[in-house]
Amino acid sequence: MKKALTYLTFIAFLLLGLAEHSKAQDVAKAERNQEKTVTIQHMLQSKRFVFEARSVSPVGGPTRQLLSSYDLTVKGDSIISFLPYFGRAYVAPMTSADAGLRFTSTDFSYQATPRRKGGWHIKIKPDDVNNVQQLNLTVFESGQASLQVTSNNRQAISFMGEIREARN
Repeated sequence: MKKALTYLTFIAFLLLGLAEHSKAQDVAKAERNQEKTVTIQHMLQSKRFVFEARSVSPVGGPTRQLLSSYDLTVKGDSIISFLPYFGRAYVAPMTSADAGLRFTSTDFSYQATPRRKGGWHIKIKPDDVNNVQQLNLTVFESGQASLQVTSNNRQAISFMGEIREARN
């Protein structure tokens, strides 16, 4: 009987220790998530971030994984887009350089608003780019993001990816 009581006491302490360890891990994870959320919010407010596209979804077409590096860089007073385009164009590109969504804009409006379910919605309207009407970026607290590009001469296109800090 004494041995059984000793074993039960040992098991109870072991389980209690595991529960405390699990709580400590949960607290540490919550703190890391909070730090990441604050960092992302700072990047978006300061307009210094890069959206790295991982996949693309043209209207009416299948989602494609991107094997090369494509991104949208926001650096304070400029936006640099190096994104591919798949879909229907209503006006043929003049050169092969016009085939994707490749442009630099220094005249644009930028509006960042928090989402009700967490994260942020960013609306960018470049005024000095002929073929792009608006960029809608939805950023989640995890750093994952989706970008919808509305164009004057092409069908809309969506990208999925993530946000990271812009390097100089």
